[in-house]
Amino acid sequence: METDEVKQALEELSKDSAANLQKIVDTLRNNLHARLDRAQSSFVRRATDALIAHLDRFGEQDTWQYDATGLRLLFRSAYVQFAATLKKQAATLYADTATSIEDIYYRAVGVEIDGFKIEAPAVPTAPPPVVLARTIALDLNSNWWRRWWQKRKGFEAFAKDYSSLIQAEVASLVQELEGSQITEVLDEVQRRLHDFVQEQRDTLVIISENRGKEPLLLVNKTSDKSVQIALEDALAAIEKFAA
Repeated sequence: METDEVKQALEELSKDSAANLQKIVDTLRNNLHARLDRAQSSFVRRATDALIAHLDRFGEQDTWQYDATGLRLLFRSAYVQFAATLKKQAATLYADTATSIEDIYYRAVGVEIDGFKIEAPAVPTAPPPVVLARTIALDLNSNWWRRWWQKRKGFEAFAKDYSSLIQAEVASLVQELEGSQITEVLDEVQRRLHDFVQEQRDTLVIISENRGKEPLLLVNKTSDKSVQIALEDALAAIEKFAA
């Protein structure tokens, strides 16, 4: 393969890999959002029903609290499944991309090299969902809840307003989880793939443009440490084959 062909092959691989990873990211994000939304809707409904039953029985003068532990467990379960699926699917895509790059190496040097293997990057680990430890206010003990309640007339009229209020309280937790923690790990998964392909591209272009030159001279063609390491590994494998 000529240098231009190497560049084109890697450009196509980069676009295809990025597009496939984007599909994985979009699917996982949508599935997680749907699961969190179902858990949230179910929780708000149960909390509203529980409060209305409490008010109907004891009135607003009695204290009332609703435990959000069940919601946290559902959210955590959804996040853990998301993280596990992301790690598995991204690892497969990384490995497939590495295999495709190996094929381009073979075509670039004109031979298959026994024992030569491109190591795929490690998939970033999703951090623990620490945001789920945040307090969710679900009680009638605080003054602001009481002031809000006193402006409502009747339990049934109160139910709809309460549902909207608690929906907003829980939704802020979901938004923080999806908007910061999940977005950060997905961005890192995509960045790592991009950097990996770019590193291999730089290495292959150097090899392609400098066939027949001394290996040390090729290594010194770049100041990028990661590219130097990748280039040294590739040249070592090629020299071993030639010997």
